[in-house]
Formats: sequence, structure tokens, C-alpha cells
Amino acid sequence: MVVDSPFVNKVIADLGPDIRWLQSHVTQDKLYCVYVAPDADIIFEHARCGGFPATRVSQVSRVIDPSTADVPVTADVA
Repeated sequence: MVVDSPFVNKVIADLGPDIRWLQSHVTQDKLYCVYVAPDADIIFEHARCGGFPATRVSQVSRVIDPSTADVPVTADVA
């Protein structure tokens, strides 16, 4: 999959200040994008306008990384 970053940035700009694209992670068969947005609807709209598939939006409840190693992590996993 080829991601045209300038085009993606234009679509984001056209949608207005409520959505920010932070980064994307590309695997062999999927694309995972990280946004700051008020809701899933605007992310689905970004995908529609950008012409790429979006089948699911999940809200990140917490970020863990090496800098959080000394902080206990609790997760509600169903």
C-alpha cells in the first residue's frame, strides 16, 4: 500500500482543525493510523475523502512505553 502523505494532509486540512493525523503504521496487509479527533465519524470521513478503507476505529485509553515502566498499568479488557 502506498500512502501519499501530501494528499492525506490536504484531506485533513479540508476537514478542518478538529482532526489531526499523528502517524500511520503499515504492515503487509493493513494500515493502522493514529489520530487526535473528537469522534470516530470524522475519522471515517477522512478515510472516505482520502479513498482508503477504514473498517474500525478504536479509542486509545492509555499509552504505555519504556518511559512508563515504573507506573502500574491496569486495563479493562473484555
